[in-house]
Order: sequence, then C-alpha cells, then structure tokens
Amino acid sequence: MATIKKQSRRQSYRVAYKHPIKGKRSDYYRNKKDAVMALAHWQKIELLVKMELDWESEMHEAEKPITVQEIIDLHKNNVLANKDNIKTIRTYNTMYNSLLRVFPGDTIVQNIRTLKREIEGVEVVGWQIYKRHEEIVRGRSRNGIDSYMNDMMIMFRWAFDQEYIAKPVMKKSDRYKFDEKPAVQFKTWSTNEIKTLFEHDGLNQFQRDILLIYALTGLRANELTGINKDQPYKELHWKHVDLDAKTMQVQVKAKQRIRETIDIHDDVVSILRKWKKRGYARPLNFHYDDLNDYIHEISEITDVQFTCHDLRRMKSQIARKEYHNVNDAAKAIGDKSTQVVNNHYAGETVEEQRFRNKGIADKLYQIVGQS
Repeated sequence: MATIKKQSRRQSYRVAYKHPIKGKRSDYYRNKKDAVMALAHWQKIELLVKMELDWESEMHEAEKPITVQEIIDLHKNNVLANKDNIKTIRTYNTMYNSLLRVFPGDTIVQNIRTLKREIEGVEVVGWQIYKRHEEIVRGRSRNGIDSYMNDMMIMFRWAFDQEYIAKPVMKKSDRYKFDEKPAVQFKTWSTNEIKTLFEHDGLNQFQRDILLIYALTGLRANELTGINKDQPYKELHWKHVDLDAKTMQVQVKAKQRIRETIDIHDDVVSILRKWKKRGYARPLNFHYDDLNDYIHEISEITDVQFTCHDLRRMKSQIARKEYHNVNDAAKAIGDKSTQVVNNHYAGETVEEQRFRNKGIADKLYQIVGQS
C-alpha cells in the first residue's frame, strides 16, 4: 500500500507507491499537503487495481493534459538536441511534421486513442486515423507509415518514462501487422553490376578500398565507422583491430555493449595497415553521413544504384549461391539467424569464418576478373 515518510535529510516527504504499469516508484514533495494528496491518489489507484476496477479513468482525471506540440517540443529540446547524426535529426523532424499533419499541435495527447474521424467515407478511431490519412490521403506506403509510427512510439515511450504522460498512448498493435505490409524489395546483385562496380576505372583508390572493406566484411555501416557521436560505444578504434591475428571486435549487442571477434580478409588487413601507416586516428576515420556521401559518389560514377547496406547483401547473396545454404548466407554477415545456430547447434570459430570468408572473397574476385 502507498506510504508517506518524512525525509529529514532532504527536508521533504517521500511517497512510495506501486504504479500499475511501472511498478514500485517514489515521489518527493516539499509540502506536506501535496504529499498527503498524492498519497490519497495512489492509495485509491492501488485499491482500484486490487479490486480489478477501472483505475485508468482515475489516473486520467489526475493527469495534467498535454498537447502534441508540447510533447514534440519537449522531445526536440531534450532528446533531439543531443543528437549529432544528420540523418537522425532529419528523420525525427519529418516524423514531427507527419504527426502534426494528422493531429494538430493543440490535440490533447491523452485523447488520441479515443478520437474519431471520417476519412474518405470510412469512420476510424485513434491511430487508425493516422494510418488511413497517410495511406489514402497522402498516398504513402505502409512500410513508410510504419517507420514513422515506430519513431512516434519511441517518442511517446520517452514521454511516458519521463512522466509527462501517465500511460502509453501508443501500442505495438497500433502499427501494421507483418502480413498487412508489402514485402520489402531489396537489391539483388547481378554479375554485371558487380563487375562494373569493382572494375570501373573512374574510381580512385580510396573509393575502391571502401567498397572492398564493406563487401568483404559484410558488416553494417555503423559497425565499422570510427565516428559515432550519438552512440560512441559503437565506434571502431584501433584497439578493436588485431592486424596480425587478422581479427576485429565489432559491436553486436548495443544494450549490453558486447563485442564479438570476427575474421577479416587479407585484403581488408592490407587496407587497414596502409591507413594506419598514414596516421589515421581510427580504422575507418569518418562518420556515417560521410560514408553515405562516399557511397553516393561511387554510385553516380559507376551508374550502379546501391546503398552501403547493399554491399552487405552482396556478400550474403554470394555466400548463398556458393554454398547453397541459408545458414552460411546468414553467418557470412553475422545476422541474427547466426546467433540461433551458435546458441542452439554449434558455435562458430574464427578459423571457420576465415575458411568461408576466403571462399566468398575468391568468388567475388572471380566475378570481377581479378583472380
């Protein structure tokens, strides 16, 4: 049951209670009257929960209304202001505008789930309003809408954690279900495209090195870049690379800050040795946004449309064709299904990685006529 206790050191009153969603919590009040009122509120909530009655209405009545614009401003000033990645900033600003297009700034956030609106002859409620407006009126794809809704859910979850709102206003079930979205179309590399990309005489040596590193490692862009001000623990530094052992420690589990040792191909080792000799502060001494610029330049020069992530797909697709096995295709790029194999069947050694990586590299060079 909720309790109140005077804190002599803090010269305040501590109200301890059990939040129906967040669990055990404590709030501090300078004024005894405010503390007593809070105690009564939480005792009532706890009693309603125990009796399995409607505690949410009581919580909603006590909650200070907050508007969509206020939540956006709070998130922008406290979260986005600390971001450095241009792409992240642009994505969130676009999401803010998308949300305001459907729910004006003066909309009370706590009311969104019960709002009703007719769109193109169909009455919809809550977050269905946003989905139908963006799809039918704006003509956006469901995958694009779902991406924005994911960012909104992160923002509202932050607002809930910071106690600007008393309960989540978005649920995962508000988004599109997997079978409601069209299959994502990803790039399938042709032999001619690979040959054109790696044999094009318009590329300088640095551009060729970038292509080789990402194609031969199959790593995600942010697993290799050396500058990541948003998440510095992901940065790749020289201490993570053993050029003699031909291994690299890459971030695989962000929340646990866990790195995994992987094999790196001889040609990647040679490139990194060259860059280290030149005094590069980090193995890949650039930011994610710089990398996107490099890839865009290469794409324009070679007239091959691709992203950095498509180089990861290239390695996986070559592995799939070479070994006729989806597990090898996944292992080649360290994808999630690899972890299933490692955890439930057999762990993979660096030597096994090296054997497969050499085979994939040989196949790549065979395609581009370099072997």
